[in-house]
Amino acid sequence: MLAILFPQIDPVVMQIGPLALRWYGIAYAVGIIISLYLLQKLSLYRWQKFQTIPALNSKQIDSLSIYIIIGIVLGGRMGFVIFYRPEWFIIRPLMVLNTLEGGMSFHGGLIGLAIALLLFCHRNKISFFPLSDLLCCVSPIGLFFGRCANFINGELYGRITTVEWGVIFPHAGDIPRHPSQLYEAITEGILLFIILMTLLFKTKISLRKGSLTGYFMIGYAMCRIAVEEYREPDLHIGVFMVRIWDNININITTGQLLTIPMLMCGIALILNAKKYDKIK
Repeated sequence: MLAILFPQIDPVVMQIGPLALRWYGIAYAVGIIISLYLLQKLSLYRWQKFQTIPALNSKQIDSLSIYIIIGIVLGGRMGFVIFYRPEWFIIRPLMVLNTLEGGMSFHGGLIGLAIALLLFCHRNKISFFPLSDLLCCVSPIGLFFGRCANFINGELYGRITTVEWGVIFPHAGDIPRHPSQLYEAITEGILLFIILMTLLFKTKISLRKGSLTGYFMIGYAMCRIAVEEYREPDLHIGVFMVRIWDNININITTGQLLTIPMLMCGIALILNAKKYDKIK
């Protein structure tokens, strides 16, 4: 059986006393910086061509970055505890907001980001969906770097496999597993970015308020549901058995279960967006 040994990459880049600079944090920072830089360029493009959203200046981008970071970190951490470790509220309450030991939820981060974006738009008198549409177009950049960081950390690895590109992860035994983090980096990151940019520049769909936000949610949901089939479920949660018909049951992971509402919201946004010929 062929297998790829996990590359010896120290997740800690540099440490000074109790403070450690980790690849995970760098990945988040790089993803946010590149995404916001591109967002500023896209807002200028949309303003010059369609006057649909004010061109964001550097001060607004700096302010938005703070909102985004706070929203992602707080939402991601609270989502992780609520969805995956609810018992911490009782037995480990001091760990609820402690991000140093890891533990972030994408779905929680998405909710936190949406709330932060609503507050930013209210304060700056910017319509929510024109900005969220552009932000969703650049978000796959951050997802790509984040999933690559998951791979470097050797976390969220895949299920046991016999494929030639199976990876032997540390702390996961000596059996090759799917590098599901890279599957997600390719699908949620590269593929989704290409699709959304194509919709933005090559179609009139993007002129419908909220449409790109809807397509992002649907695209991410489909990628996540598919890749979850190759990702090792959390040991303390496992999978849920759901009966969909008499004697017909399916196994569903927590990630898939949490993604279904996201898929439904994306469909609802697209159906609603069809009422608009252009963003107002």
